[in-house]
Amino acid sequence: MPRVSICIPTYNRAAFIGRALDLALAQTEPDLEVVVLDDASTDGTFEIAAARNDPRLRVIKGERNLGLAGNFNRAMDAGRGEYIKLFCDDDFLYPEAVARLADALDRFPDAPFATSAWNLLDENGALRATMRLLKNAPADGTLVGLREVVRSSLLWRNRIGSPSSVLLRRSALDGLRFNSQYRQMMDWDVWLQLLKRGPIAYLPLVLTAYQWHAETLSAKQQSDAQTASDLLALSRVYDDSLDTFGGAMTRWDVKRLQFLCFLNAIEVAVLNVVCLRWRSVGRNLRLAWRALSASLS
Repeated sequence: MPRVSICIPTYNRAAFIGRALDLALAQTEPDLEVVVLDDASTDGTFEIAAARNDPRLRVIKGERNLGLAGNFNRAMDAGRGEYIKLFCDDDFLYPEAVARLADALDRFPDAPFATSAWNLLDENGALRATMRLLKNAPADGTLVGLREVVRSSLLWRNRIGSPSSVLLRRSALDGLRFNSQYRQMMDWDVWLQLLKRGPIAYLPLVLTAYQWHAETLSAKQQSDAQTASDLLALSRVYDDSLDTFGGAMTRWDVKRLQFLCFLNAIEVAVLNVVCLRWRSVGRNLRLAWRALSASLS
């Protein structure tokens, strides 16, 4: 059994899969496997991955397309390592990322997962911001509990990062699945569920990067307040299960999140007015009304 499995869920990403494999196979961690989960691609993605000759690499082609959440779940199941790294094919994984995060999980055995600081890049690769879960953290890392994440994020800002920023302890994943209902925030849903099981190990080092470009989910969904839509749906789940959070989340936290969803939906509706996207204006105003009603109920 390898120490770490880097699992790359992919679909019709012939333009990205080669670079993703280069970054995964260049990791300094000596005990790893790389698993490509091709979701029935039709553009040559599978052939590019399968042509790579490396004994650490496995390439699995799905018989049918499962969609993003389904392929992420298949990736979690496919990894044989003690630790699982889900690596999105268009993100960046710096050379020491896997080794550093695995060491953190070794040092913090109560943590079900680990993350680090990460860079947000624009479409040209220029640095837009460095995102940190904590403003100040020891160089060798620290544990961050659910209440601190709720307080600092307002349940709105995912500073834990995308799946590429996170390393998962496989033994802590029992029963956890990515939910296709949440198109933009399915990872945030899983991170909060994991935080119920234990604190996250956080390193202040920048180990990964997320790049905004035309093919990202965020770019494709600019005309809709998809984040607000997902988080409004999640807020109802939270409201119905507050007792499972052990006091780390309160009803006030949920109501504040719903009001933030209202503000975001209004903001996106205004942007659509400027762009003359009238159908999107209507959709976002209806979302804003639902969010406001929920926050005031």
